[in-house]
Amino acid sequence: MLETKYAAVIKNLFQEYYKRNISMGEYRAQRKRILDQMDEEFNGTKNTEPNGNQADDQVF
Repeated sequence: MLETKYAAVIKNLFQEYYKRNISMGEYRAQRKRILDQMDEEFNGTKNTEPNGNQADDQVF
């Protein structure tokens, strides 16, 4: 299931932040990319950045 893949990616990201391997800013940026991709995949919604550019980063 795709949901479990996303859950694992978010869990790993949190562990990296918890262990202080990444900064809060990096954690938030990566989490946003993951959540945006989930939204697009499950809801069919392509998110745009505040400047109008599409968020094209792929997590998988």
